[in-house]
Amino acid sequence: MKEVNFLDLQFNPAELIGSEWLTITAGNKDTGCNSMTASWAHLGAIWGRKGGPGNIPTAVVYVRHSRYTHEFMEKEALFSISVLKPEFKKAHAILGNESGRDMDKYAATGLHPVYDYGTAFIAESKLALICRKLYTDEIKPECFIDQTLVGHNYADGDFHTLYIGEIIKTLAE
Repeated sequence: MKEVNFLDLQFNPAELIGSEWLTITAGNKDTGCNSMTASWAHLGAIWGRKGGPGNIPTAVVYVRHSRYTHEFMEKEALFSISVLKPEFKKAHAILGNESGRDMDKYAATGLHPVYDYGTAFIAESKLALICRKLYTDEIKPECFIDQTLVGHNYADGDFHTLYIGEIIKTLAE
């Protein structure tokens, strides 16, 4: 993989996130890492810095409190989002349904974490975004305007933490 400019990428984010799915990874070489499947996320731009060139390219990811990845997301300043190569699509079943607390997901899927840029990402990716956390907050049931979404998506009360990350490095095949 080589470093590319995020702004030069051309893809349909709804298709990428909703159909190809993403892998969120947090951790580092010293603490280890964990990865999970995500089909809810946002890619775009928000905010700016004084004297900066414009809005900051960002990724927003959502991680439930029950997920082992949540522990890593809470303690690390960086995380990554990887888009797996098509031949690894089946790995999402394990990454999304099994816990890294209970098993070695990497051995089970044949995926390999790469520790670089201060975090970890998946070697078998066609695209990896290295992100620095800028903002975090909790999804709150009382903030939903359409309350039907709460019952449908959070019947068990396992709400997400949202993380807005500045995309600081983009790697592509």
